[in-house]
Amino acid sequence: MAEAEDRRPELIRDTTWLTAADLLSITGGLIGQVILTHALLTEDYGLFVVLIDAFALMFMLVDAGLPTIITRDVPRSRGQGRALVHRTLKIQAIIAVIFLPIGILSGIIIWPDIPMMLLLCCALIPIVHIFTYAHRSVLRALGEARQEALVKVIERVVVTSGYALLLWNGVSDPSLYAFAYLIGVCCSLAWAIWHGERVSKGASGDAGENILLSPRELLISALPFAVTLGILPLIGRMEKVFLAVWDSYSSAALFHVAYIAYLAGLSLPQALRAAFLPILGDARNEPDKTLAEVRRARRLSNLLIPPGLILGAIIVWLLLPMAFPEQYNDGSLGMSAFEIFLLLLTGWAFTMLAAPTYVEVCAGQRPWMFTLMLAEAAGVAVLAAVLTIPAWGLMGAVFSSIIASLALLAASILHSRTGLDGGIYPWLFNAGGIFFAVYIPYLGISENLPLIPCLLVGIILCFTPWYTAWPWGPTSAEAE
Repeated sequence: MAEAEDRRPELIRDTTWLTAADLLSITGGLIGQVILTHALLTEDYGLFVVLIDAFALMFMLVDAGLPTIITRDVPRSRGQGRALVHRTLKIQAIIAVIFLPIGILSGIIIWPDIPMMLLLCCALIPIVHIFTYAHRSVLRALGEARQEALVKVIERVVVTSGYALLLWNGVSDPSLYAFAYLIGVCCSLAWAIWHGERVSKGASGDAGENILLSPRELLISALPFAVTLGILPLIGRMEKVFLAVWDSYSSAALFHVAYIAYLAGLSLPQALRAAFLPILGDARNEPDKTLAEVRRARRLSNLLIPPGLILGAIIVWLLLPMAFPEQYNDGSLGMSAFEIFLLLLTGWAFTMLAAPTYVEVCAGQRPWMFTLMLAEAAGVAVLAAVLTIPAWGLMGAVFSSIIASLALLAASILHSRTGLDGGIYPWLFNAGGIFFAVYIPYLGISENLPLIPCLLVGIILCFTPWYTAWPWGPTSAEAE
């Protein structure tokens, strides 16, 4: 197991593995959602989506923030990774025993008329998924992001294959599709445990500092991240839930279709953050090294934004009409899925800009600052949703999502020790350029303005982040 002992987290390599896995997984997920939209009625599809998200919200605290501790601390003490994973799973199992009955009972009360099989499968899916996090985290912390990538791909392959088999047999019962989803999550759990145990056992020769705290101390150290888990899902899921409450399940279904495509883009900043956390965890007590790594990650994220905006818009514009039924693309539900996606690209770019400072706050010496950062962003997001969705429906949900991403960017800059490295003006320059790069083409599509000039202006503005990414940019301290 010399490879397990020698392999270390590496930003570009691990980001590449995780991004590739996310793209494959979300491509499979997109195919799966296409199958669901053709197999299920719009109302049934909307209900299925809302159930998955609602139970994910109910059981989010089962995570307890402990996998973040694994990712952050194991690179400094590789030999204790396996024991820390086992302790984490025991704590999570106890919490799950408490929350699962409460969640199922709540589901029966809220949705008394839906089949019990559908309810149970949708309740178990997030629980089983959470149990994969500990082993996935230790794999990433030990430099084996490639194995974590396989965990994601296996889940999606099994789930999408199950959906396809059901559609082939003419099944239209959402309960059976939920059961196929549950089988896929169980397969990913088995793979994560198998490889997580193998790799962490092989790293047992490097003890490092003591990170194996008692269960009580471990929970206290993870408390800021556990509290964060009560906040983070509000950014992304609440729009669909609020649309279902204040508008209709059909609106929630349409927003979800656009959000699936948006999630494909979010895989890139999520992979960047996942790969970056163990690197900053290893440099946690070295401010100069932390600053250098943040600058490197910031340059990488800025360089990826322009091609991401352009390619994302082109690919989704081509695929959505081919993939989803007509009602999701013709504007009959209030907007088209592509119009929603195009505006959401603004939030994607803001999320990319925030990735380095987001992780720097998460890995820093003040973990409660991470909780405060997300609480501020979520508070702004909830307020925006409450004010906009009842008044403007789908457009309100889009505004709420964009505002949430912008609030997260601002909060990460505020609470990061490296946020204003290079000054505030590059941030304002990038944010303004990104907003108009997306909004001007949207006006050309939705308001029948001259489309070609709008698209050309949007493409030019897409490249504004490159100004601060190249060596002559004002935030590039390496050139100083």
